[in-house]
Amino acid sequence: MSGKHYVYRHIRPDTGKVFYVGKGNKRRAWQLANRNRHHSAIIQKLKSLGLECTVEIVADNLSEPYAFSLERSLIFAYRSAGLKLANLTDGGEGPSGHVPSPETIAKRAAKNKGQKRSDEFRERMSLMTRGKKKSPEHILALSQSRKGKSLSQAHREKLSKALKGRVVTDDHKRKISEANTGRPQTGEYRENNVMACLSRLESMFEKTRKPVTCIETGETFISLAEAAKSLGIQRSSINHVCLGKRKRAGGLTFSYVV
Repeated sequence: MSGKHYVYRHIRPDTGKVFYVGKGNKRRAWQLANRNRHHSAIIQKLKSLGLECTVEIVADNLSEPYAFSLERSLIFAYRSAGLKLANLTDGGEGPSGHVPSPETIAKRAAKNKGQKRSDEFRERMSLMTRGKKKSPEHILALSQSRKGKSLSQAHREKLSKALKGRVVTDDHKRKISEANTGRPQTGEYRENNVMACLSRLESMFEKTRKPVTCIETGETFISLAEAAKSLGIQRSSINHVCLGKRKRAGGLTFSYVV
């Protein structure tokens, strides 16, 4: 499990509109060089107006698959709302883990040498790198808490039973399809619906970034979503356990990391 990735967007300060959505880690969101021609043209236009691109982190501390999924969802939502993005693809791909050659690194260093960074840019970079690493004591404690622990057969069977989700019947699917068939949707309705979904999506990622610990295994997850994905338990069930609304989820107990 890795939570070093994030999803970001670039915004034009002159219009207030998003023009690019990306997934990255470390300093990727603030590296405006070596982008595609459309993106570079917008950056140059802003420079000619004496403006800088606004960089906004939508969600961080994500696993790579989760970051790719959010990136695709945001690109689809913005394009459906009529925004013209500089993205050349629908997202969800990229050279993650790619190590540039020494020549490439030298060229980038020469190009960036002497460039002045605004105080806002420096502050954001500081926040991005602040507090990311766990202390050696924390790492050792996590390692020791997991050593020698194994789940009993009865516990495994309970987990298996709890993971079996609700099955939507064919009749239910048919009724949903019939209810939506032929329903007229105006352009304004579709745009409002897409933006409402986008708002809920961003709110969801904002709310699910609180670390969660499984009491039985001692494992700590960076968010509810990561815990649910790793253990195969519904995120809402884990949240209810953490809030004291229910005792267990999937036969396990959880708590938020304070």
